[in-house]
Amino acid sequence: MLAASVTYSAPLLMRSGLRLPALGTEFRAHPGTPMLGVYDDPIDMGRGATQGWASTHFRDNPGFKLETLALPLDMLAGRLPGAGAQLMERLREYRHMAMWVQGIRAESVGRVRPALGGRSAIHYSFHRQDMERLVAGMRTLADMHFAAGARAVLPCIHGMPYALGPDEVHRLDDAPRDPRAYVAILSHLFGGCVMGRDAGSSVCDGEGRVHDHEALFVTDASVIPTNLGVNPQQTIMALARLIAERALERGALPRSSMMRAARDDPGRVASA
Repeated sequence: MLAASVTYSAPLLMRSGLRLPALGTEFRAHPGTPMLGVYDDPIDMGRGATQGWASTHFRDNPGFKLETLALPLDMLAGRLPGAGAQLMERLREYRHMAMWVQGIRAESVGRVRPALGGRSAIHYSFHRQDMERLVAGMRTLADMHFAAGARAVLPCIHGMPYALGPDEVHRLDDAPRDPRAYVAILSHLFGGCVMGRDAGSSVCDGEGRVHDHEALFVTDASVIPTNLGVNPQQTIMALARLIAERALERGALPRSSMMRAARDDPGRVASA
């Protein structure tokens, strides 16, 4: 039972000698970008819940999720443009800043490969359609900030002004389409050992079993063949349990005490 994560399951199988055409392909993720709003009243985003609110209203069209995010002062300093006295002056507004972010339900696809020193290398870039989706999300975040009473937004986009006022938000429509201009992260990773019927285009079958390997199963997010558009934690947990139960039913795994405990009391095993 292999669960080494999206970034390591496929490279581990490659290093173990597995040769399947689809191994390491179909890497997907939720790219995320922030939008800071500056308010007259103190926000103090360093206090309270780090992520206290989210919306999936736009998950299908145009394809992004919105949520709040809080950053401590030292991490925020690395995301604001400027240095020296200019940066210090901008950080004076920290208590009045609120950060909202978008996670893109991206269609871009990459790959995972082994790298030197036992590490993994991710090869991934945005398609044009995903860049259009990202710009639409930035405009939505700005509109929401101003609707909530912000006096300015900070796009954090190279080539754009440091701050935009309510009458300048339309300038985001002309934001760069180069992904390198954005402060972005990749979260919620998928793929590398994707499920499918055909051994030429997938790594595992619908029960998580690696094609042509009777007792080898993958039980993490690397088997998910598409971008879910939402946080995948519950999906991963459900898949892991289902794959383990099906493997036991097939007799592909020994019925050890741990496996019996997982069947009888999965909560206890998960906490362990």
